[in-house]
Amino acid sequence: PPIATIALIAFLIAFGFNRLSKIVHYLVEKIIFKGKYDYPKIVSNFSKSISNILEMEKLNDSVSETLRGIFEASKCEILIMSTGNPLDLSPVSKIIRDSSRILNIRDIVKVISQMSNPQDVIRKEEINRLLPEQKAAELKWIFDLLACEVMSVLRSENATVGIIALGPKIPGSAYSVEEINLLRSLTSQAAIAFTRSIHYQKNIDLKLQYENMLEQMSNGVIVADTSNNLVYMNQKAIEMLGMNEIDKREK
Repeated sequence: PPIATIALIAFLIAFGFNRLSKIVHYLVEKIIFKGKYDYPKIVSNFSKSISNILEMEKLNDSVSETLRGIFEASKCEILIMSTGNPLDLSPVSKIIRDSSRILNIRDIVKVISQMSNPQDVIRKEEINRLLPEQKAAELKWIFDLLACEVMSVLRSENATVGIIALGPKIPGSAYSVEEINLLRSLTSQAAIAFTRSIHYQKNIDLKLQYENMLEQMSNGVIVADTSNNLVYMNQKAIEMLGMNEIDKREK
């Protein structure tokens, strides 16, 4: 019958177009985008630019700005796992607190860990393939909340450090396979830097905790290094020795 024939022709055209579009997309990525990025140079420069940054906020800004520039991303949000006070310093933390549902970095990591084959870089378009329907819907909600197209998991020392969320590309194009592979390499370097920053911050917090404890003591405490250089004096020691803060610094 004519209707059946028309339906069959339409199906073949749609099927053929779908196959053709995939072939064209593959050729574009392999031929046009081939060599677009100098992997070794970009990774090396990125690693050097963040290797000496210990302050979390500065590191966050540096990584975010660099990744936005490299991938022409409309935004880059970074959430970092922590114990105690949250270290998620990017604007995304405000978005999460203002939403109708409370979401934190651990919720995201929990969903990702439930994948049958956990990924370190996840594209929004691949979510349905990676997770069952219910979990896929939850992860899509997270992607929408963060307004991101790609999510990269920061892992270091066999632990999840945090999440990098990249928004849509400014030109409006999709992230290519080459860009995903490059992001994977840069994420690995960023994870090392963020781990170092977390340890640095923990040491600073521990130092302040001990100093606060010593300041509350009724006994004078003086700490010197192996070369007998003064490292620390609490307020009680300063008072007992009849010194002031200026005298202490000069010593």
